[in-house]
Amino acid sequence: MDNGVEVLLPMVASLHRGARILWLRTPPRYESKELGACLARASANLGRRVACVGSTDLTHYGPAYGFTPMGLGEKAERWVSGTNDKAFIDALLEMNCELALTRAVKKDAACSSGAAIAALGFALESGASSAKLLGYSTSLDLRPDDSFVGYAAIVFV
Repeated sequence: MDNGVEVLLPMVASLHRGARILWLRTPPRYESKELGACLARASANLGRRVACVGSTDLTHYGPAYGFTPMGLGEKAERWVSGTNDKAFIDALLEMNCELALTRAVKKDAACSSGAAIAALGFALESGASSAKLLGYSTSLDLRPDDSFVGYAAIVFV
Protein backbone atom coordinates (compact mmCIF):
# COMPACT_ATOMS: atom_id res chain seq x y z
CA MET A 1 0.00 0.00 0.00
CA ASP A 2 1.08 3.56 -0.68
CA ASN A 3 2.49 5.32 2.38
CA GLY A 4 0.34 8.39 1.72
CA VAL A 5 -2.77 6.25 1.96
CA GLU A 6 -1.50 4.46 5.07
CA VAL A 7 -1.20 7.83 6.79
CA LEU A 8 -4.45 9.37 5.55
CA LEU A 9 -6.94 6.51 5.81
CA PRO A 10 -6.98 6.27 9.62
CA MET A 11 -7.51 10.03 9.87
CA VAL A 12 -10.38 10.00 7.38
CA ALA A 13 -11.95 6.99 9.10
CA SER A 14 -11.84 8.63 12.53
CA LEU A 15 -13.06 12.04 11.36
CA HIS A 16 -15.72 10.88 8.92
CA ARG A 17 -17.16 7.54 9.97
CA GLY A 18 -18.90 5.82 7.10
CA ALA A 19 -17.14 7.88 4.45
CA ARG A 20 -16.62 6.16 1.14
CA ILE A 21 -13.06 6.41 -0.07
CA LEU A 22 -11.70 6.28 -3.59
CA TRP A 23 -7.93 5.95 -3.65
CA LEU A 24 -6.18 6.93 -6.88
CA ARG A 25 -2.57 7.33 -7.89
CA THR A 26 -1.79 9.88 -10.54
CA PRO A 27 1.52 10.58 -12.25
CA PRO A 28 3.45 13.85 -12.18
CA ARG A 29 1.90 15.14 -15.39
CA TYR A 30 -0.35 18.02 -16.29
CA GLU A 31 -3.23 15.59 -16.95
CA SER A 32 -3.44 15.15 -13.17
CA LYS A 33 -5.04 18.60 -12.97
CA GLU A 34 -7.77 17.43 -15.35
CA LEU A 35 -8.29 14.27 -13.29
CA GLY A 36 -9.01 16.44 -10.25
CA ALA A 37 -11.30 18.69 -12.27
CA CYS A 38 -13.19 15.65 -13.64
CA LEU A 39 -13.70 14.34 -10.11
CA ALA A 40 -15.09 17.72 -9.04
CA ARG A 41 -17.49 17.84 -12.00
CA ALA A 42 -18.63 14.25 -11.43
CA SER A 43 -19.31 14.84 -7.75
CA ALA A 44 -21.25 18.03 -8.57
CA ASN A 45 -23.27 16.27 -11.28
CA LEU A 46 -24.14 13.48 -8.84
CA GLY A 47 -25.00 15.95 -6.09
CA ARG A 48 -22.43 14.40 -3.77
CA ARG A 49 -20.35 16.12 -1.12
CA VAL A 50 -16.81 15.09 -1.91
CA ALA A 51 -13.48 16.09 -0.41
CA CYS A 52 -10.23 15.62 -2.29
CA VAL A 53 -6.96 15.00 -0.47
CA GLY A 54 -3.66 14.91 -2.32
CA SER A 55 -0.63 13.51 -0.54
CA THR A 56 3.00 13.94 -1.51
CA ASP A 57 6.23 14.13 0.42
CA LEU A 58 8.47 17.01 -0.52
CA THR A 59 12.23 16.94 -1.15
CA HIS A 60 13.90 13.64 -0.29
CA TYR A 61 17.42 14.83 0.54
CA GLY A 62 20.60 13.07 1.56
CA PRO A 63 22.74 10.03 0.83
CA ALA A 64 19.88 7.61 1.50
CA TYR A 65 18.04 9.16 -1.46
CA GLY A 66 21.07 9.78 -3.68
CA PHE A 67 20.29 13.51 -3.74
CA THR A 68 22.87 15.87 -2.19
CA PRO A 69 23.30 18.88 -4.53
CA MET A 70 24.08 21.16 -1.57
CA GLY A 71 26.26 18.72 0.34
CA LEU A 72 25.37 17.86 3.92
CA GLY A 73 24.65 19.89 7.02
CA GLU A 74 22.95 23.20 7.73
CA LYS A 75 23.48 24.60 4.22
CA ALA A 76 21.61 21.63 2.77
CA GLU A 77 18.85 21.91 5.36
CA ARG A 78 18.36 25.62 4.59
CA TRP A 79 18.32 24.94 0.86
CA VAL A 80 15.68 22.23 1.14
CA SER A 81 13.31 24.23 3.34
CA GLY A 82 14.06 27.75 2.10
CA THR A 83 14.53 27.12 -1.61
CA ASN A 84 13.51 23.74 -2.99
CA ASP A 85 10.45 22.91 -0.89
CA LYS A 86 9.49 26.59 -0.71
CA ALA A 87 9.40 26.92 -4.50
CA PHE A 88 6.94 24.01 -4.82
CA ILE A 89 4.84 25.18 -1.86
CA ASP A 90 4.73 28.75 -3.21
CA ALA A 91 3.48 27.51 -6.60
CA LEU A 92 0.68 25.59 -4.85
CA LEU A 93 -0.17 28.63 -2.73
CA GLU A 94 -0.38 30.64 -5.97
CA MET A 95 -2.70 27.86 -7.21
CA ASN A 96 -0.53 27.50 -10.31
CA CYS A 97 -0.59 23.87 -11.46
CA GLU A 98 1.90 24.31 -14.27
CA LEU A 99 4.49 26.03 -12.10
CA ALA A 100 4.03 23.56 -9.23
CA LEU A 101 4.48 20.61 -11.56
CA THR A 102 7.55 22.12 -13.22
CA ARG A 103 9.17 22.83 -9.86
CA ALA A 104 8.33 19.39 -8.52
CA VAL A 105 9.73 17.50 -11.49
CA LYS A 106 12.73 19.65 -12.46
CA LYS A 107 13.87 20.33 -8.90
CA ASP A 108 13.00 16.94 -7.35
CA ALA A 109 10.82 18.89 -4.90
CA ALA A 110 7.99 16.34 -4.52
CA CYS A 111 7.81 12.58 -4.95
CA SER A 112 4.07 12.32 -5.75
CA SER A 113 3.37 15.73 -7.21
CA GLY A 114 0.56 14.36 -9.38
CA ALA A 115 -1.56 13.96 -6.26
CA ALA A 116 -1.04 17.59 -5.26
CA ILE A 117 -1.81 18.73 -8.80
CA ALA A 118 -5.00 16.62 -8.90
CA ALA A 119 -6.13 18.06 -5.56
CA LEU A 120 -5.48 21.58 -6.86
CA GLY A 121 -7.39 20.78 -10.06
CA PHE A 122 -10.31 19.56 -7.93
CA ALA A 123 -10.16 22.71 -5.82
CA LEU A 124 -10.03 25.05 -8.81
CA GLU A 125 -12.95 23.31 -10.52
CA SER A 126 -14.89 23.47 -7.24
CA GLY A 127 -14.44 27.23 -7.03
CA ALA A 128 -11.54 27.54 -4.60
CA SER A 129 -9.87 30.92 -4.87
CA SER A 130 -7.18 30.83 -2.22
CA ALA A 131 -4.71 28.51 -0.55
CA LYS A 132 -3.31 28.51 2.95
CA LEU A 133 -0.19 26.85 4.30
CA LEU A 134 -1.20 25.11 7.53
CA GLY A 135 2.28 23.94 8.42
CA TYR A 136 5.72 22.90 7.21
CA SER A 137 8.35 20.66 8.75
CA THR A 138 11.03 18.16 7.87
CA SER A 139 11.86 14.81 9.36
CA LEU A 140 14.83 16.59 10.97
CA ASP A 141 12.34 18.12 13.40
CA LEU A 142 11.90 14.65 14.90
CA ARG A 143 15.24 13.01 14.24
CA PRO A 144 18.56 14.53 13.15
CA ASP A 145 20.06 12.69 10.17
CA ASP A 146 22.01 13.34 6.98
CA SER A 147 18.95 12.16 5.02
CA PHE A 148 15.60 13.83 5.52
CA VAL A 149 12.24 14.64 3.88
CA GLY A 150 10.10 17.78 3.79
CA TYR A 151 6.37 17.90 4.57
CA ALA A 152 3.67 20.57 4.26
CA ALA A 153 -0.08 20.83 4.74
CA ILE A 154 -2.01 23.15 2.44
CA VAL A 155 -5.74 23.75 2.21
CA PHE A 156 -7.50 25.21 -0.84
CA VAL A 157 -10.64 27.27 -0.09
